[in-house]
Amino acid sequence: MYVSKQIRAFLDKAREIVHPETVTFDVPAKIEKVKYVMYSAHDWTVSQHLLFLNATNGNFTNLPFSSQVNYELHSTESCLSAECFWVEVFYNNEH
Repeated sequence: MYVSKQIRAFLDKAREIVHPETVTFDVPAKIEKVKYVMYSAHDWTVSQHLLFLNATNGNFTNLPFSSQVNYELHSTESCLSAECFWVEVFYNNEH
């Protein structure tokens, strides 16, 4: 349950950037300037993220110290629509 709340926070922020016209609450005027958002977690939370994502690229029984899951929202240089955005997910800096 906790993992879905953390992922929802990323998805909500991404939606604000990709579809600013659908935001129904006050957002800073310069939302396009957002470059980095960080959330802190414990090893069990990182492990739950990997299980939630059905990751198959490692053994998640004992995570290495300072393990991390990164969600990145990317777009093309002159992006003007939702079709030119994509999300990349990294575990300890690997796809």
